[in-house]
Amino acid sequence: MGEGQRSRQQRTLREFTTMHATMHATMHASRKIMNLFPAILIGGPPNSGKSILFYSLVQALRRLNLPSFYGLRAAPDGEGLWTQEVPPGKLIDLRFKGAWSQRWIDVTCRDLAARTMPLLVDVGGRPTPEQEVIFDQCTHAVLLVRAGGDSDGGTAEGGVIERQRWRALMHQHGLPIIADLESDLHGENRYAPNEDGSIGGALAGLHREQGGIARGPAFEALAARVHSIFNLRKADIDGMHLGSTPQDAHLVNYKALARDWYGDEDAYLPEHELDQLVAAAPPSQPLAVYGAKPAWLCTALGAHRTVRYIFDARQGWVQPPALQVDEPNSQRWRTNEQLDVTLEWLSRHRARLHLQKRPKFYYLDYSAFDGMIFPYVPPTTTLLLNGPMPMWLFAALGHAYRHLQAVVGEQAQQRPTSETTRERP
Repeated sequence: MGEGQRSRQQRTLREFTTMHATMHATMHASRKIMNLFPAILIGGPPNSGKSILFYSLVQALRRLNLPSFYGLRAAPDGEGLWTQEVPPGKLIDLRFKGAWSQRWIDVTCRDLAARTMPLLVDVGGRPTPEQEVIFDQCTHAVLLVRAGGDSDGGTAEGGVIERQRWRALMHQHGLPIIADLESDLHGENRYAPNEDGSIGGALAGLHREQGGIARGPAFEALAARVHSIFNLRKADIDGMHLGSTPQDAHLVNYKALARDWYGDEDAYLPEHELDQLVAAAPPSQPLAVYGAKPAWLCTALGAHRTVRYIFDARQGWVQPPALQVDEPNSQRWRTNEQLDVTLEWLSRHRARLHLQKRPKFYYLDYSAFDGMIFPYVPPTTTLLLNGPMPMWLFAALGHAYRHLQAVVGEQAQQRPTSETTRERP
């Protein structure tokens, strides 16, 4: 190869590299401005206490009466908030440790980009370069690294290396670090601002089996910082949601209805007024349903009305998928890919359909549900739907089983009696 040709190739390579870097930076910037809601990533190496910090922040923000935010586990190797709220002896039955997949990454990025409120995002402890695209959908970062010398073999040198690696990762993806903290299992809580202005110090005792929860001055400073970033007016958030209502459906706003009926838009709608709640939705028009939280209400709307869209706190306006009911004596429904479905007969004319996410599909993708098959039950059956499922799935199942004697969505967690029996003033 001649010197001139080599020089031209090197110049072309430099131009391509510069162009690629510019495009990469532009993509970072465009992703950041596509969504007005902040998304704070919580990152750090495995076993540093991120799940406990995540849970603790959610609880602290609730105590601070933050109007609207959402905690998202953007990693299949994470644990849900419910693992913090069960006895340790039950944890083995409830923990979820799954596997990454390209489908998981794609769906997570799609929903992060379309977020409808501020988000806390747990990305797990071992993201690969392919999974780092999730970082590009976030706006801020919190770093938690285990202190050296813990009982499980951590070293001070290893902690420094992990901190440098994670800081470089966050800077690479354009994420300002609002807190860079140390997790010291057997140490003391302390607060010390970092030179870059981020919150620093140590969080002690982040050990789930010992009932650990984040406390201390550094945690309080972090909770206050997150609150200041997330503190959007609830009316403004609802206004953004309602401003994006699809135009080819009639809006039914159950938040407004709850405010008119009970004086509180967050009032838990009572099941004994189901007929009146369904009657509030026009029977002859396709509906866009907003603020319908109880599973039984979404199921009833699906069975008795045409729900074209339903607002999902994680995904925004989604269309309930078109589901299929299996033929009599057929077992095709047992091949359901995303859900573990169990049909339990309670009596001759009463059955319960248990729904549980399969481990590798813990993060459900509504776009893959069209045509999904569910078990046949005779028309004389009253069918109860049970499981921690999104509201769009309850609406879709209500529509699929609308031919039955009755189809009823059950709540995954029962509310206090004072809420379920609330009367109109």
